[in-house]
Amino acid sequence: MQLYFDHKGYDFAGDILDQYLACHGPDYEYIIRPVNVAQIVKTGAIKAAVESQLTWIKGEAKRNGDRGGAVQEITAAWEPVVVTDDSDVVLALGTFSVAVGSDTTVQKSGDKLTADIRYRVYVYDLYDFDKTVDWWSSDPELAVKKGLNHDMRQLEEAGWARSFKARGNTESLGDYTWSGEL
Repeated sequence: MQLYFDHKGYDFAGDILDQYLACHGPDYEYIIRPVNVAQIVKTGAIKAAVESQLTWIKGEAKRNGDRGGAVQEITAAWEPVVVTDDSDVVLALGTFSVAVGSDTTVQKSGDKLTADIRYRVYVYDLYDFDKTVDWWSSDPELAVKKGLNHDMRQLEEAGWARSFKARGNTESLGDYTWSGEL
């Protein structure tokens, strides 16, 4: 599997697989490297999830418009995402979760509410495998992934690998911002 990742240039998938095979202890958390977080947030699924969560944050800011001038911490709920447009991310994380956290300042001028929103994107995954196999998929890469998924689960059952939590956020990439009328 590692040879396949190396051949395809899937560095993120290879790095995270190494952590799985290292068989760390039960509370191990892998911090996703900033270069990989940047890779994740460029995907269509994450862009869509961030846009949806930012819309929710704007709604909350508008609902709390009477707190004008005060910085409000508004964080959207974790949302499961499935990336399809970056094979390295697909093979590294599979289905994972994303949340947007913000510091939001609302200003009121007459009947008009405006907001300045600084936000970060947070990523979370339980890196594990199950025993599903789908060799009949028309997508050869997906078929390989599903078959290897089954094999990797057997490594964990034998005690040669261990599931873990993977986390990352856009802090090192700088805050994202949105400003405008609510």
